[in-house]
Amino acid sequence: MNGDDDLLDPIWLNDVITRELEFIRNVGTHKNLLMATSNQGAYEAFLMLMLARQDGFPVYQTLEQIQSRYASQSGIIKRLRMLRDAGLIEAKPGRKGSEVRLAPSKDIIAEFARLLDHKYNRSH
Repeated sequence: MNGDDDLLDPIWLNDVITRELEFIRNVGTHKNLLMATSNQGAYEAFLMLMLARQDGFPVYQTLEQIQSRYASQSGIIKRLRMLRDAGLIEAKPGRKGSEVRLAPSKDIIAEFARLLDHKYNRSH
């Protein structure tokens, strides 16, 4: 039996698809998270900011590292601005005068961490 056969195990596949579906539905019940995850490129940027947490990450460095296809920088900037305006991410001064770092708010970190904890069954 090769590795692909293991991935096609119907019990395992149903379990992970069910978890992913539950996760997506749970995200949809949180207005803040729905806003952060509704666009793939912006979601990737959001996850990068989540990795940096309160230290933040420079805006343009974030944009340069996005690998999602069909994600325009202007569209992602627009989404990040919406998240900032909603108080979900904060703009902080960077090391250089012209640099702006974005960091997720403590509330959005906690909200997203609870969903991820449930998704990956860490607390069960």
